[in-house]
Amino acid sequence: MGLDEIFNKSSLPKETNRQMGPKFQEWINKGFLGFELLSETEFLDTNEDAILKGNDSKLAKFAKEQLHYDENKGLDFIGRFNNKYIVGEAKFLTDFGGHQNAQFRDATTLLNNDNIDAIKIAIRWCFIY
Repeated sequence: MGLDEIFNKSSLPKETNRQMGPKFQEWINKGFLGFELLSETEFLDTNEDAILKGNDSKLAKFAKEQLHYDENKGLDFIGRFNNKYIVGEAKFLTDFGGHQNAQFRDATTLLNNDNIDAIKIAIRWCFIY
């Protein structure tokens, strides 16, 4: 691979699914699900239905400490509904191949993890303009 090809490859825009990753968390934070978004302290101090507010590493830390999550990867969603915890991975999948396959594997790894004391969900989402 020559210098020109290295420059061309390194200056390509991110794949769409990588650009869209943060959009799910932005959508959650806007309150469209109709549940309160709470800090970790507030979330632990109540049994009400709610969504835990935080970035993927904060959510993973909570899940490791409270729900026996044992992966080295962040989470996209933690909620509590009817006194049951739900953890989730949101994936923007548009096609097969490349990074899409890794995204799909991340989601199925979560779904197949029997150590987690929560309902596990994988969310395939799309961004509508």
